[in-house]
Amino acid sequence: MLKTLIAANIQAFLLSGGTASGKRGSRGKRAVKSVAGVAAVFIVSLLFCSLYFGMLFISLASFEEHGYGWVYFAVSAILGLLFLIIGSASISKAMIFEAKDNSMLLSMPIKSFHIVASRVAALLAMNLAYLSSVMLPAAIIWQIRCGFSPASFVSFLLFLIGLLCFGTSLGVIMGYVISMIARRSRHKTAVTTVLSFVFFGAYMAVIIGGQSYIMEALENKELLAGGLKGVLPLYIISSAVSDGSIGVSLMAMAAELGIFALSVLLISRSFNSIVAGSSEVRRKKTSPVEFRSRGIMPALVLKEARHLGSNALYIMNSTMGAFMTILAAGFAVIKRESLQEALSLLSASPEYLCIIIATASTFIIGMNTLSGVILSVEGDRLWILKSSPIKSIDILKSKLYMHEIISLPPAVIFWAVTVILVKPDIATAALSLAAVTLYCVLTANLGLWINLLRPSLDWTNEAAAIKGMNTGLVMLLNMAVSTVLVILGALLPSAVGSIPALLIITAALLLGTALSYLWIKRRGVRRLERI
Repeated sequence: MLKTLIAANIQAFLLSGGTASGKRGSRGKRAVKSVAGVAAVFIVSLLFCSLYFGMLFISLASFEEHGYGWVYFAVSAILGLLFLIIGSASISKAMIFEAKDNSMLLSMPIKSFHIVASRVAALLAMNLAYLSSVMLPAAIIWQIRCGFSPASFVSFLLFLIGLLCFGTSLGVIMGYVISMIARRSRHKTAVTTVLSFVFFGAYMAVIIGGQSYIMEALENKELLAGGLKGVLPLYIISSAVSDGSIGVSLMAMAAELGIFALSVLLISRSFNSIVAGSSEVRRKKTSPVEFRSRGIMPALVLKEARHLGSNALYIMNSTMGAFMTILAAGFAVIKRESLQEALSLLSASPEYLCIIIATASTFIIGMNTLSGVILSVEGDRLWILKSSPIKSIDILKSKLYMHEIISLPPAVIFWAVTVILVKPDIATAALSLAAVTLYCVLTANLGLWINLLRPSLDWTNEAAAIKGMNTGLVMLLNMAVSTVLVILGALLPSAVGSIPALLIITAALLLGTALSYLWIKRRGVRRLERI
C-alpha cells in the first residue's frame, strides 16, 4: 500500500499538466511531456542559480589553497538548506495536511504513517530539485577548480543525501508548526499566509545579508572559517567531504536519516487530529442575512478573490511578484537618499534611468503567476461555472481581471517611487507607466494562455495545480519578455532617443497584448468549452 500511495503522489505532480482539448491521449505521452517540461524548468532554474551563486562559489573555491576547503561545502550546504526549507515549508502543509483525499484515505484501512510517508516521499522528489539547483553548480565549480578524489566524491554524494533528508524534515516540521498554529486560529488562511511570508522574508534577509557578509569575509578567511567552525556538526560533515572521509560521511548521513524518520513518525502520530481539527464545525449564532445582487463580472471576480484568499499556498506561490514589488518600493523609499546619491553619480539622464528601472522592475512583477494556475485550481468544480448561464469569455475575463488586480497596484506604486527618485519629464513618466501597465496585462494573458493549453483539473491535492509545471513555465515566459524589454530599454534610447524608445516598447507590448487577448477570445473560449 505504501508503494502505491508513493507512486500516486509522485505521479500527481509529474502529470500536473493536463490536456486542453478534452482528448486525454495515452498516459505514457502525458508522462513524457510532463517529465520533459519539468526537466526544462529544472535546467533553467539550474542556470539561474549557477549565475546567481557562481561567483560566490568560485571565490570560495580559493579557500582550498589555504587549507579551508571545508568552508566551501559548509557555505554551499547552508545556501542549499535555505533554498530547500523555504521551498518546502508552505507546500508541506498543503500536501500533507490539506489534501482533498485525506478524509477518504483515513476512512480506509490505511495507516496514518503510510499516508504521511507517501506525501513526504513526493516532497522529497521536489526538494531534490530545489537542493540540486544549488549543490550541482557547487559540485561542478569544485571539480573544475579543485577536483574531487574518488573518496571525496562519494562523501559528497552521502553529504547530498543527508542534506536532502535533513532539510526535508525541517521543512515538514515547519509545515507542521504552521498547521498547529493555524488550527487554533479562526483565521487559518491569514495566519498561514503571514507566517509563510515571514519565513520567506527571513530567508531573503539571510541570503542578502549572508552573501554580503561572506563577500567581506573572503578578505579574512580565518574570520569566516572561525565563525563556521563554531557550528560543530556542520564543520564535521563538511570537513569529511573535503578530506574524503567516507566513514564520517556515512555516520552523518545515518544521523540525518534518523532525524528524518523520527520527524515523519512524530507527524504521523498527530496527523489524524490535525486533519480532523482543520475541518471542525463551530456553532454560529443565526442572524438576518442581507442578499445583494451583483453583476456577472463583479460576482465572478469576487469568487476568484475568495478562492485566492482561502488558500495560503495559492497566495504565497501565485502573488509573490506583488509582495516583492511592494518590498522593493518600500526599500527604495527607506533608502531614497542613498539611492539618489548613487544615481547622481551615474552619467545618465533621468529619462534613461526611468526607462531602465521601469523595464527592470518587470522581472519582479513577472513573478506573479496567478493566471497560469487560476483555471487549474478550479478542479472538478469547473463544471459548475460551465453549466451556469455565463458566457465562456466572461469566465476567462474574470480570471484575467483577478491577475491584473493583484499585479497592477504594486507595479504602479513602484513606478511612482521611481518617478519621485529619478524625476524624469512628464512624457517619459507617462509612457513608462503605460509600458508597465501593458506588461501587467500581457503577463495575465500569457499565463491564461498557458493554463488553457495545459489545464490540470484531475488533481487530488490543490498543491499539485498550484506548484505544477505551469507556474515555472509562466515565470520563464515572463522572464523572457522582461529580458527583451531590458535589452530594448538599454539600447534604444541611445539610438533613437528616450521618447521614441518608450513608444517602440509600448507599441510592442500593446501588439503582444492585443494578439494574446485575441487568441483567448477565440481559440481560448473554444478550448474552455471542450474541457
